[in-house]
Amino acid sequence: MHVIQNSTCLELPCTGARQWSSPDLYLASHPTSFHKFHQAGVPSSFNQKNDSPIVPLFRANQSSGALTFLLQLEVGGASSELQGSPHRLKAEEPLRRFSISIVYTDSFLDLVEQCISEQDVALGRELYTFIAEIGLDLDSYFGSHLIRMFSSFNLLAEVNRIFSKISRPSVFAWNAIFSAYTTCGESYKVIRLYHEMRNARVEPDAHVSVTVLKACAMTAALAEGEWTHAQVLEYGLEANVFVSSALINMYSKCGQLIRAHMIFEKSMQPSLITWNALIAGYVDHGHGEQALTLFSIMIDCGLEPDKRTFLSSLKACSRMSALKIGEQIHSHIIKHGLDLTMTIGNSLIDMYSKCGSLQNAWLVFDKLPQPDVVSWSAMISGYTHHGLSQDALQLFRDMMQNGVLPNTVTFICVIKACAKIAAFEEGKEVHSYLYECGLEVDLSLGIALVDMYAKCKSLPDAVAMLTPSFMQSSVTWNALVGGYTECGHGDEALQLFQQMLHQGVIPDQVTFACILKACTRLEQCMSIHARIIDGNELDSHTGTILIDLYAKFGNTEMAKWVFDRLPNKNVVTWSTLIAGYVQNGLEHEAFDLFKQMKQVGVEPNQVTFLGIMEACASMAAVAHGKMIQAIIVENGLESNASIASALLDMYAKCGALEEAHILFNRLPSRDAVVWTTLVGGHAHHSDYQGALRYFKGMLQTGLAPDEVTLLCLLSACSHAALLDEGCLIFKSMPEIYGIFPEVEHYDCLLDLFSFAGKFDVSEDLLETIPFECNVVGWKILLGACRRHGNAGLGKRCFEQVIQHEPVNASGFALMSSTYVHTGLLEEAENLEGVRRHANAWKIPAKACIEVNNKIHSFTVGDMTHPLSDRIRGKLKSLTTSLMEEGYAPQFDSIPSVLSTEHKRGVLCGHSERLAIAFGLLSTPEGATLRISKNFRMCNDCHIAVKLISKVEKREIMIADTYCVHYCRDGVCSCRD
Repeated sequence: MHVIQNSTCLELPCTGARQWSSPDLYLASHPTSFHKFHQAGVPSSFNQKNDSPIVPLFRANQSSGALTFLLQLEVGGASSELQGSPHRLKAEEPLRRFSISIVYTDSFLDLVEQCISEQDVALGRELYTFIAEIGLDLDSYFGSHLIRMFSSFNLLAEVNRIFSKISRPSVFAWNAIFSAYTTCGESYKVIRLYHEMRNARVEPDAHVSVTVLKACAMTAALAEGEWTHAQVLEYGLEANVFVSSALINMYSKCGQLIRAHMIFEKSMQPSLITWNALIAGYVDHGHGEQALTLFSIMIDCGLEPDKRTFLSSLKACSRMSALKIGEQIHSHIIKHGLDLTMTIGNSLIDMYSKCGSLQNAWLVFDKLPQPDVVSWSAMISGYTHHGLSQDALQLFRDMMQNGVLPNTVTFICVIKACAKIAAFEEGKEVHSYLYECGLEVDLSLGIALVDMYAKCKSLPDAVAMLTPSFMQSSVTWNALVGGYTECGHGDEALQLFQQMLHQGVIPDQVTFACILKACTRLEQCMSIHARIIDGNELDSHTGTILIDLYAKFGNTEMAKWVFDRLPNKNVVTWSTLIAGYVQNGLEHEAFDLFKQMKQVGVEPNQVTFLGIMEACASMAAVAHGKMIQAIIVENGLESNASIASALLDMYAKCGALEEAHILFNRLPSRDAVVWTTLVGGHAHHSDYQGALRYFKGMLQTGLAPDEVTLLCLLSACSHAALLDEGCLIFKSMPEIYGIFPEVEHYDCLLDLFSFAGKFDVSEDLLETIPFECNVVGWKILLGACRRHGNAGLGKRCFEQVIQHEPVNASGFALMSSTYVHTGLLEEAENLEGVRRHANAWKIPAKACIEVNNKIHSFTVGDMTHPLSDRIRGKLKSLTTSLMEEGYAPQFDSIPSVLSTEHKRGVLCGHSERLAIAFGLLSTPEGATLRISKNFRMCNDCHIAVKLISKVEKREIMIADTYCVHYCRDGVCSCRD
């Protein structure tokens, strides 16, 4: 053995391609030439049997920091002299007789790992330079580890250079390059390289299969994943636990959960890794319930969960808000001693925060030895998620005071908190601090800032955030379009949408949802609808928005067309169409749809019940209302405050105040909304004393009235024509209750003054109230002009009405009635011509009556009912009886061009009279008739109904849009 005793650094020559045994090296920082190695006394020939020298070419030099390289030369054949230049050893004949190997086999890997762990690029380059100079970079083994090292530096150029030099890459080298591309975020290239590897006839092993399957998973390349799966089967690698786990992960990421589960079930004894892969797959695709079921089965099978199992299970609990299960998993975590680890602790904080258990989240947070930025961000996110934005902002301040620097996720959470409460100043400060922290505004931050500025109604700041790169993302446009829509700038939002399309950005479902809300006209909605369905299938969310819009525009046929073509209808979809039918007066269709919904197994929710109860109220259908109440009880929603309030309102509008009182007394708790509903119910029945009684009862319980409560009380005064009481309540609003009147409160006061004939005060009030475009107020005054015969003021009111509602027929009807009432018949005829020219067509009046649990509807002049002949006969006999009681028809609501006889026929054909006649024919003598009408009763029908109640000895209740009329013995509860 020949050993160099000094620390001289030698430069070793490079060689050609070779085979190495037990390869490893330890780097020298100052290599010199090979001839110095020869001069140091190393013999020029060796005998394989006698000599196997170990030559330490480099010794560690503490002062210079040099590293020692150890090289062993083994004799590979007959003696021969080493030949070659001082800088590079030729690779021909000597390599046939020698093989060189490196001793201390961990040394090379130690250096590689050191470079990776310390991210020491300089040392890594020095190592590579030395290896390249001695030609070892051409070797598959050394090249593979160098590839791994440079991929950790994210230096793909060096990775490609090293791989290209390897003459015959082994499967280990191929796996290294695959891993490098995966690590550097270019998984899509792995699949192409894998095809090259197979073309080079290199057989894949388990490591390669796992890496390629991971790349397929990351790129959702299902077809390539299936091909790789076939390769796995061909080479018998499916039994490998890591391969099977990678297959499960790949199929899960590609949305093929059934196939992932099949692979799992084929595993003879699924390992923890396999369980984790499947659980994670279910969680990632939103199937938290199945994931937690698997977790439970796994525990029952005796497998001990690890950190990854807990992380996936906690994520499932977070997404499902499954607090109880999350607490049980927390117990398992404590048993395994993992509760104080940072990743688990942060996941627990996130789970408790998302589940609304902020107190438990704090307990976990406080137990962490040193909460990091993820811990703080999870807490801030939890507070923001549950609407506690101010608390979230305070947490952010506390975090900075504790010296924890925020990251991008933190800033996104804080910016969202500012957006939720429209905290513009705080948002600007956070935006500035973001730059102070040296963070760049990436896409996710940019979107959050655009959304925040838009919600703060600072649209110029939102637009200023748009950079060319941000404008290529539909998410950015969605935030901006949504902001303009929320600020009431629908036309500008539509222009932005067009600009987005011109720039080639493809809208997604969120875009369509945002832009549909900006539509203010039917044609806009139809245009967007056409673009949505152009080659795309409607999803339930966008479809539901379309249904809602079409219903609001009065096009229920299109709403139903969209509904019928939705592949997946959820409870929200059904509820939206039910509500749309009710809004458009199609209560029968709403009831039919509700029945269909129940038949197909879709359980109604709170919104469904609110819509169908409104249908019951509109039709005064008490029996149907009781049936709905029974279903509500079955669903355990009778104590829900919104449901209880809607039930009370329904019974009150149906004229069944006794039922409302019974329900009210049964409620376990009564909030301000419930009390207000009964105040409003009595007001709708023109019962001021009843409304006042419940108002005082509410005050006695310590509940404060709001603007709606006081509006109901004012409405009670208005219906009862109690001017003085109404003025006192109006005055008390700001003085006693600290509530400033809204336009609806002024309208009630206006109704009181105008009903009393105080026109000067009424007109002054309308012209001085701090609200613009009060069309309802002018209609109220116009109605009073008709009642008091003031055509001059009525004309001024009418001009105000048609200025804002040129095609609304109600204004024309009130003005025409005023003209007729004051004897201005020619003006009435001229006005009728103007109405026709303006296309201001009336919506047909409709009256409904419920008999034997069936609802019957009648429109003006309706002759379609099976009992039409008998109804007409009954009306004729009633008219005769009424005439004997002194009834004189009031023709002021009918065009004067008609004959007197024709006018009488029109009055007899009013919808409420048809319903009354049917009710008299179809119910026992003395039974109360409950009828609803979608307009206010005309004066003639009001007189007639009072007389019918006297002649027929019946109590007749008619609920119109103004109030509930109880007529008995010729007297109405509304006091006329």
